[in-house]
Amino acid sequence: MNVEVVGGGELTAGLKQRWSELQESDPKFASPYLCPDFTAAAAAVRDDVHVGILHEDGEIVGFFPFQRAGDDGTVVAEGVSDYQAVIVAPGVRWTAEELLRASGLRSWSFTYLIAGQEPFRPFHNQHFTCAAMDLSRGYAGWVEERRAAGSRLIKDTGRHRRRLEHEAGPLRFELHVEDRAVLHQLMQWKTAQYLRTGKTDWFAISWVRDLLEALHATQTERFSGLLSALWAGDRLVAAHFGIRSRRVWHWWYPAYDRSFARDSPGLILDLWMAEQASRLGIERIDLGKVCEHKARLMSATYELARGCARIQA
Repeated sequence: MNVEVVGGGELTAGLKQRWSELQESDPKFASPYLCPDFTAAAAAVRDDVHVGILHEDGEIVGFFPFQRAGDDGTVVAEGVSDYQAVIVAPGVRWTAEELLRASGLRSWSFTYLIAGQEPFRPFHNQHFTCAAMDLSRGYAGWVEERRAAGSRLIKDTGRHRRRLEHEAGPLRFELHVEDRAVLHQLMQWKTAQYLRTGKTDWFAISWVRDLLEALHATQTERFSGLLSALWAGDRLVAAHFGIRSRRVWHWWYPAYDRSFARDSPGLILDLWMAEQASRLGIERIDLGKVCEHKARLMSATYELARGCARIQA
């Protein structure tokens, strides 16, 4: 195996097509973060994004997206990427050290790597259990599973929905909103939340804002940025920005108007999104690391890992 490294902005249509073919050949690579379009969007707003193209016997057999800082590497869109992997064809034999050497790196730090990617297993130092909504049997199948598990989520959210509609006006949902003003409102709500809770305000970083705008503008069959929104009357009460591949939607940036907090507009929006996901052919919504809110929605889990692969001296 040999590796050709190109800038993230140098991905041709042919390379993206081959990347997509490899991604879609293995269900474990279904996340939208692993689509070539996500790396291309990051490369449009950052100048340190690269891709290692794996060749074997004259054929492209894999893609390794990364950011470079000298001889060290990290994941593309570090800090906001929630899913990572080397996209490689089944049966190809490789090691982490071999990949790093061929890519001109002495290390590669990862934050949410597919835990089952064997060549990186010796370099794991932390594992995360992440939540997902399994929609493979449709929304009705997910609802049935939640009720069988004893969850009151559907019933409680229905009550909140009726009260919100009574107090603020008829509810209106849009699966994807093109108006960038809604995206900017979501960012403002999210910034206020970050400051209120003492967390990093990612939207104070220009490339993160630019990345979301680039993803919002990307609408293809295999990958899209989705800005979903909920109105009560004429008032925007909740919004969510995420990304989707052909089969997986990643829950990423949710926010809502806090003046309606007691009516749980975020949960109302979550359920409306899940109900409409089948229109896009979505079979799973990935929610990220388990927390109380996500635990109420999840009907499946997946494992990711944090660590740093290094070439041994």
